[in-house]
Amino acid sequence: MTAPAPVVVSSLRRRPIVLLLALGLVAGLMLAGGWLAWNARLEAGRERLRADGAARLAGEAASLMQLFDKHRHLPRLLAMDPRLLTVLGPDRPASAVDVVNRHLTSVGQQLDLQAVFLMDRQGLVLAASNWDTPASFVGWNYTFRPYFRDAMAAGAGVFYAVGVTTEAPGLFLSQALRDAQGRAVGVVVVKIGLGALERAWATGGEPLALADERGVLFLASREDWRYRTLAPLTLADRAALAESRQYGRHDLQRLPELAPLAALWPPVSPGGLQRDVIDSEGRHLLQAHRLEAWGWTLLLAADLRPVHRAAAIEAAALGLLGALAVAGGGLWWLQRRRLDERRHAALALEALQKDLAQQVAGRTAELMAANETLHQRIEALNEAERILQATRDQAVQAGKLAVLGQLAAGVTHEINQPLAALATCADNALKQLDRGRHADLRESLSLVGELAGRLGALVAPLKGFARAGSAICLPVAVTDALDMAETMLAPRLRETGVTIARRIAADAGRVLADRVRLEQVLVNLLSNALDAMAAAGVCGRVEIDVDRRSDGRIALQVRDHGQGLSSSASEHLFEPFFTTRSRGLGLGLVISRAIAQGLGGELSGGNVAPEAGSGAIFTLVLPAPSPSSPESSA
Repeated sequence: MTAPAPVVVSSLRRRPIVLLLALGLVAGLMLAGGWLAWNARLEAGRERLRADGAARLAGEAASLMQLFDKHRHLPRLLAMDPRLLTVLGPDRPASAVDVVNRHLTSVGQQLDLQAVFLMDRQGLVLAASNWDTPASFVGWNYTFRPYFRDAMAAGAGVFYAVGVTTEAPGLFLSQALRDAQGRAVGVVVVKIGLGALERAWATGGEPLALADERGVLFLASREDWRYRTLAPLTLADRAALAESRQYGRHDLQRLPELAPLAALWPPVSPGGLQRDVIDSEGRHLLQAHRLEAWGWTLLLAADLRPVHRAAAIEAAALGLLGALAVAGGGLWWLQRRRLDERRHAALALEALQKDLAQQVAGRTAELMAANETLHQRIEALNEAERILQATRDQAVQAGKLAVLGQLAAGVTHEINQPLAALATCADNALKQLDRGRHADLRESLSLVGELAGRLGALVAPLKGFARAGSAICLPVAVTDALDMAETMLAPRLRETGVTIARRIAADAGRVLADRVRLEQVLVNLLSNALDAMAAAGVCGRVEIDVDRRSDGRIALQVRDHGQGLSSSASEHLFEPFFTTRSRGLGLGLVISRAIAQGLGGELSGGNVAPEAGSGAIFTLVLPAPSPSSPESSA
């Protein structure tokens, strides 16, 4: 009964090894299949790219030949014009030169040519289409140009170069002019711009360039390719280029990106056949198309990276399909194994859900009770906040009335004098009425009006100051608030002889505050300063400095020259009912700080210096208004 056990154990031990070998075999087959698919797709992509490139090179070559055919007969037609021979004659009348200049200008404009010009047998330009421009060719000598030498020797010439005078590149087509004896007496030249062709290349897709017989790229869709070489130039080539000034001042350095084409240079492909090569990094397919008529070569650099990506994607897709097939088999086996586990898990989950439902029900009841308690506390806090706000407003109003009580004596003194004068004027008016002195009566009544206006001006600030209301923060001019505070304290200022010196920074002229409450704080601070200086027996000035702090808020400082704050006063400065004056209530600074905090600011105080007699300084900090804030009305 126990004999088969070793066989079972041995089988179980061999199973992982067999499974690993099978997985390795499948993985190897997938890798091999993916590599074969990638290689085949890559070669197909290269062939398609070769075909597309060959078609484009053939099309661009045809466009070049079409452009050449369009203009190649033009120099010969111009050479047949007898007016040009007249200019080349020994007399050379000025009128004939002018006629030829205008004729060449008309031809250049009609055919959209860069330039048309006429040279004598010494290479001197006698007439040109640009004769009336700052870049005129007239008077220049171009004997060093191959298009002149070829035309004088063989009758015609073709040459691409950068202009010596204009530094503009172009294709020069030349034709010799002959006299009655058949001798070459001059050369007519047509310069064609190929900029439009170059711009069309730039929008046509893959980079395209045109190289001369020395391997110099003189036309290119990429600017960094232009006037570069496929291989280093020989000393003889550089000497010939310098003599003809074909490419002006350009350095003609080698272009490493197209270095693999040097192996094909010059392309030995008569009849316009094409050659191609792949660079060492496998990133570009470089193709060349020979133009035998001119000795030029069209070059195309096609990007192989999209082909590589497409091949890699296809290989990866095949590998993924194989992996999915293997994974599908494994998933089928795992699915069967997990069915039993899910049944057991479902039973355990059902029991857990029942237990969880009981816990949720209990916690829900607790949360509902806690939520009800929280609502009650929030309502209590809101009620307390309303009571606190009402108490604060009442305290502010009480502070106003307390300040008004302190100002009552001064205002009474100010009112007594106008009242006495008013009574005198009224008595005089009655007497003047009885005596019929109407002119004097008018003057007395006018004085009565002036005195009544003065009384109204004395009472109006106190009336507005005492008005109750909630704080509304708007931009307030600091100067206006200080003016109102000084107006309410004017009797005390005259009585004590104290002056107020202001210094307001240019960028600190406005604050965001309730104007009436700001005036209440300023009156309180200035009144305390006057009391401190009166107690010290000092008759000087109270200094007010207003600046903008680094955090953007406005700081208003009130400094007196009294004895300063004692250590006890500094410690209890903002405590209710603490005062150093026999008549004080100890609420002024407390209310002022509450007002400052209600306006979004702060109020602090202390001594100017540790030494006795340095005076006290109080700082009120308020927010600055934004540019879009509405203005406060007076």
